[in-house]
Amino acid sequence: MRLSRLCVSTFIYLFIHLIRALLVYKNKEREKSSAEARCIETAFYEIMASRLCLLLLILCSLHVAQCGLRVYNVYARGIRPDPGNNNGDGYVRMSCGPASKTTNVVFNTPDPNWHEELHYSRASPGNYLELRVYDKDVIFDDLLGICATNIQKGTRKHYCNLPTGGYLYFTYTLS
Repeated sequence: MRLSRLCVSTFIYLFIHLIRALLVYKNKEREKSSAEARCIETAFYEIMASRLCLLLLILCSLHVAQCGLRVYNVYARGIRPDPGNNNGDGYVRMSCGPASKTTNVVFNTPDPNWHEELHYSRASPGNYLELRVYDKDVIFDDLLGICATNIQKGTRKHYCNLPTGGYLYFTYTLS
C-alpha cells in the first residue's frame, strides 16, 4: 500500500521536530552528570519513539480510512465528430469534486482507448462524477457528449450514449 502524501508530510514534520527536541534536550543535559544524563536520555528516546509511532499510525489510518475513487478503463466506440471528418481525435475530461484529469488525445479513430486514470482520495458516495468527451480541432474543440453519475461504493461499469453518436464506457471503484 502506498503511503499518502499526508502521511509522508506528517512523518517528515514530526521527525524534524523530534530531532530539534533531542538537540535542545542534549544541550541541557550536558550540564548534568553523565550517568544521570544517559538514563534520562534513554527514557526520553523511548517515550518520544513510542509516541511518534502511535501518532503516525493514528494519522495514517485516518487518512487511509477515507474513501478513494479510481476511474479507469475509459474508452469510446463509434464516436462521430464533425460531418466532414470521418474519424475523431478524441479526448476525455474527467472530474469529481476538485479533482480533474484530461486524457491525451487519441488521433484519427472512432474507437479510442484512453489509458489514463482519475484518482480522488476524498470522494464519498453520492459525489458527482462527470466525463466529457471532446473532439480535438484546430480552433475550437467540439463537445461530443457528457456522461455523469452519482458514485456509489464498490466497482461499477458505466456507459452512456453520446448525443453526436457512439458510446462512452468507463469503470470506477469507490472504496
